[in-house]
Amino acid sequence: VVLGNHASQLETRFAFGGEMFQLNAYAKELTAEEIRRMADDGMCSLKEDENEDVRVLKWEDMLKKSRTGTVTDIYPSHGIECVKIKTLITRLGATERKLNEAEEQLLATQQSLERTLEENEEIEQTLNQ
Repeated sequence: VVLGNHASQLETRFAFGGEMFQLNAYAKELTAEEIRRMADDGMCSLKEDENEDVRVLKWEDMLKKSRTGTVTDIYPSHGIECVKIKTLITRLGATERKLNEAEEQLLATQQSLERTLEENEEIEQTLNQ
């Protein structure tokens, strides 16, 4: 991917001189509504891209490629915050699953205890007769 000057050009009037974050290319023209929804979701959105099936150039794939020229990797604070937020949400999901499993185990143990108490009461009544 070449942004700004083509590799053979010597001119700098078209050189890209900014920052990019979550750049993707799609095999179709996105509608204004699709773009608005993406913007409304924000840069740290965890929503799955509704156009994933036509996303042909993916940000996460570009980050793995080698770069030439005057490219400098920077980690803007919002990018780091997105990673932190996504990591925390992933950990929160794992914790929630563990809590749900523990709740199920607790319920099963409670039911087993109640059955044991009922059985003990029946045995006690039999012994008292």
